[in-house]
Amino acid sequence: MKRKNRKRTARRPAWRTVRIAFLSLVALFALTVGGTVAWLLITVDTDADSALFEASRGSRTTRLYYNADRGGEVYRPVEWESERIYGSESSFYCSYRDISPCVINAFLAAEDHRFFEHNGVDWLRTAKAAANQILRFEGRFGGSSITQQLVKNITGDNEQTVARKVREVYRALMIEWRYSKEEILELYLNIVPMGENCIGVGAGAERYFGKEAGELSAAEAATLAAIINAPARYDPIKHPEANSARRDLILSEMRRYEMLSEEEYRAALAEEPTILEHGVAEVGTVRSWYTETVMDDVIRDLQEELGYSRAAAMRLLYGGGLEIYTLVDREVQGALEAGFAEIALQEGVQYAGVIVDPQSGDILGILGAAGEKTGNRLLNYATATAAPGSAIKPLSVYAPALDAGLISSATVYDDVPVEFLGKELRAWPQNSPAVYQGLCDLGTAIATSKNTAAVKTLRLLGKEKSFSVLSEELGLNTLIWEGEGEGGEYLTDLAEAPLALGQFTYGVSPRELTSAYTALAGGGNYREGRTYLAVYGNDGKLLLKNEAKEVAVFSATTASIMTKLLEGVVEDGTAKGVHLPGGIAVAGKTGTTSGGRDKWFLGYSPYYLCGIWCGATGGRVAVAGKPQIAVFNRVMGTLHQRLATSGTAKKEFSLAPGVYEARFCRDGGGLLTPDCLADPRGDRSAVGWFTADTLPTAPCTCHVGVLCGEEGGVAYDTDGTPLAKELTDGEPLRRVGLLRVEGRDFPVQVRVSDAQYVVHPLGEAPIPERNDLPYFFYALPPGHYAGISASEDGTQYNAAYRPKKKEDFFDLYEYFFG
Repeated sequence: MKRKNRKRTARRPAWRTVRIAFLSLVALFALTVGGTVAWLLITVDTDADSALFEASRGSRTTRLYYNADRGGEVYRPVEWESERIYGSESSFYCSYRDISPCVINAFLAAEDHRFFEHNGVDWLRTAKAAANQILRFEGRFGGSSITQQLVKNITGDNEQTVARKVREVYRALMIEWRYSKEEILELYLNIVPMGENCIGVGAGAERYFGKEAGELSAAEAATLAAIINAPARYDPIKHPEANSARRDLILSEMRRYEMLSEEEYRAALAEEPTILEHGVAEVGTVRSWYTETVMDDVIRDLQEELGYSRAAAMRLLYGGGLEIYTLVDREVQGALEAGFAEIALQEGVQYAGVIVDPQSGDILGILGAAGEKTGNRLLNYATATAAPGSAIKPLSVYAPALDAGLISSATVYDDVPVEFLGKELRAWPQNSPAVYQGLCDLGTAIATSKNTAAVKTLRLLGKEKSFSVLSEELGLNTLIWEGEGEGGEYLTDLAEAPLALGQFTYGVSPRELTSAYTALAGGGNYREGRTYLAVYGNDGKLLLKNEAKEVAVFSATTASIMTKLLEGVVEDGTAKGVHLPGGIAVAGKTGTTSGGRDKWFLGYSPYYLCGIWCGATGGRVAVAGKPQIAVFNRVMGTLHQRLATSGTAKKEFSLAPGVYEARFCRDGGGLLTPDCLADPRGDRSAVGWFTADTLPTAPCTCHVGVLCGEEGGVAYDTDGTPLAKELTDGEPLRRVGLLRVEGRDFPVQVRVSDAQYVVHPLGEAPIPERNDLPYFFYALPPGHYAGISASEDGTQYNAAYRPKKKEDFFDLYEYFFG
């Protein structure tokens, strides 16, 4: 008995443990399910999904407005009637009944052949897809149902997490509960990405075949269905073989599910669809460049601010009946269109133009290409990127260095090579034209676009500071800190060639660069370029409010000084041909990339800021002349003509408080001395603009007095005293100011324009008897050079002076430097 009792008492705890474990599992399951449901109810707004679903379907006209009160404080909207966006013409929205059964079957076979049988989630297909992830057996199609893919497309919720997948399943079930299968499939086929900037089967059918979605054959339908798995990989134009292989796989699935008879299947396999390489012109109104830029901005902001997918955002824009309040200035846009229409286009050359209000940053007009605009969704060169060349220098090096107090208007650069590269000792950087000038002040360096000065300024400033100003403060988002190219090569814009010379990896767009110049034209503050003010839904509710974004980048004094320096570019520099009617003030900067492939001019008056780009396309390698200057003059001339005749036009830029004008020596940067005034080249004074802290106060130490002949030649005496005039038998000497330049020590001879006006310690070396060499030529160590001028007759002003009746040669070293 005792043994039985012991057995009985031993069993009871085990059963009790099993029951407790079972109940615990049930409770845990209930808690998990309940927690998941509660979490879904909190985190997923199914009403918002339904609203997005409704907004994405149908075809309602979107209207654009402009401000009738140009420059006024109150926005008085007037509809821009010619720029209405009709969904039926722009996005090819197709109702379910207008879509070919072949298209419907092809997509069902490829993506979800049990679509009409499940309630939003194909659990069997999902399980197979999950098993394939673990076991890696061959799987031809994914596990998401069409409804799940629709959820992903309209919400943009596509992160690779379990939580996202749970949300997707819940949303799909709710969509299926609220809408019919036909409604779901119709919307899916209208917002599915089709590559080549096409959304929906209607746009895809038109782009690739020039047909409507109801006219496609089984092979054509399978071609479209093949794209959506990976549009970049299965693009039938760029990757026809990959698309063809997947198309045949989809046709076999259609046969498998009895969507095609054996005869139809064989015929479809034999058919080779004709793909249009360039598509056909879009039916309906051709929209302006400005409108298409607004559309791009609205689509981007719907994605970034409201979380829409690109497909959903496009669907809403094209057919959602939106009201968009643009910032276009019809007069400005008209001037751009008229000016560009007059361009005599050369084959392989294109243009783009952007005009901005420098005080607000509002984009008043934009042109994406020259010539008649014959279609929509064309390449917009105003938003495409290109290397900016020297047009970047004011923003990347000069203004930041001025702002940091590292340079001033009186800073003098020695325009000579910074480095000698390779075994051949190639001088770097080269200027354009390929001439080294020697000593030049900041204004001259900017006006003549000296690459050497830009590199030297960047070294003062630091690459990190320059990169930060451009990418973080001036909105140039295409710059890369570091990256990897398609071939595995290292890429970076944190280097001297990109930051000082504008040789960026991916370039910048005319729109971005023009907006960046607001930091100079607008008093130091960068203002992000806006094309629209607000967007309202068809129910009158505000969807997007495009607030002005402003960043204080430079001080007002820096912006003012840079503007005066950039006036020099127009007055006597690389943009000398620029002019505005009535003498209205204008400042700006040119930019040219290697070989003349891209040519820029960023220019502004007190009223408008305009960026013009001209570039070689389609295999052309260079653009001749300065066509960007001619276009700028034409467009901005039209805009300023009315102002010029008003009698109140501004002929000067206003100086910011605390900016002072002063004169200085352009070779030494100090106050002018008698020796500066005696430079044989004439007046060496320059006008600059300064703050109280940077005004020149010390005299120039660069010029030194030297006795020379009337036509040049340095005179010297054996005892270190200058030659007396009476010793020259009627060949009078005169005191001139020549240049004492430190640091010119080159491994090869370099042509420098001012080299013939330079003095140098002579030492005990012999004097050259040739007049094409400086008097100190043999005083330099072997293999060391100080530069030589490229004068037309080959003579050097600083050669040794030889009186006609005196045979001795003299040493003036102690006179110069004692």
